Amino acid sequence: MVFNRLFWGFLFILFDFRLQGFNVLPDIVGYIIIFSTLARLIEDSPHFERARKYAFPLIFLSILDIYEAPTNGININLGGSSLIVVISIIGAIINLMMVYNVLKGIGEMADGIKDYELMIMTEKRWRYYLFGQVAILSIVHLFLLIPLALFLFIPLFIYVIIVGVLILAMLKQADRRFKMPY
Repeated sequence: MVFNRLFWGFLFILFDFRLQGFNVLPDIVGYIIIFSTLARLIEDSPHFERARKYAFPLIFLSILDIYEAPTNGININLGGSSLIVVISIIGAIINLMMVYNVLKGIGEMADGIKDYELMIMTEKRWRYYLFGQVAILSIVHLFLLIPLALFLFIPLFIYVIIVGVLILAMLKQADRRFKMPY
């Protein structure tokens, strides 16, 4: 049940669907779900407490993502104020630390019940996620120097979606493996 709640929280933060500029799956909802759910897991691994500490500021940082003015074509915001760029980079780093600790906590729980398959799966999902996030940030900044780098964005975008689905599937698997009453 608890990992099912994490599933829904991650669904909100992993995917960005917009209608007329409004995020249909607002990240703020996902971070609130994750933050409240991690409170139930703190005793199972210190990584969940760390992840919860990272989720808290992300609740507030994600307010900036609720609305984004619609544009035509692929939307990569390279302009804007330097403060917004700095805030988005800080948010991305905090998000990486939160996801790392959530997955590491699940891996520790899996190790505790000798479920090495799930433990290895969490490690792989983390590496896939880290690669995708770093690559997306790199491509966006590389685009400033080499406009053709935009063509790398599309396959990378598909990769990030696949990794998101893999993380969600892993959370469903964790929900089945850990019979938690809360």
